[in-house]
Amino acid sequence: MAARYVSRQRLQAMLDLEFNLLVERLDKTRGDKCTFFTFADTVTTKHISKPGEEGGQGWLGVKFQTVPQTEPSQIIIHAGCSIGKTPRQQEAVASSASTSSTARFTRTATPSRSSARCLMA
Repeated sequence: MAARYVSRQRLQAMLDLEFNLLVERLDKTRGDKCTFFTFADTVTTKHISKPGEEGGQGWLGVKFQTVPQTEPSQIIIHAGCSIGKTPRQQEAVASSASTSSTARFTRTATPSRSSARCLMA
């Protein structure tokens, strides 16, 4: 059976790939003073004209460090959309993504200054 396009496994693969690329490309020049993070999502909306079709769900994730050169933590969210209209589903998912990313930068045990400084560098 083929792997599902919208699945936790797909999200995890995306987070791992992107985070590893960041570390590979930036660790030597910024790794000692910056924390790295990656956001990924895989989402499908429910199509109103196909009532029996599965949809309206997705996976969102953030993989991040709170201290430079440490193992990353991650937040994974599974979202189900019961809102009927596709644009509203997209807005709900975007809002969830924005909220989880903001929480990562404002609710960590260490100040987010180093993360913000690295984003601007």
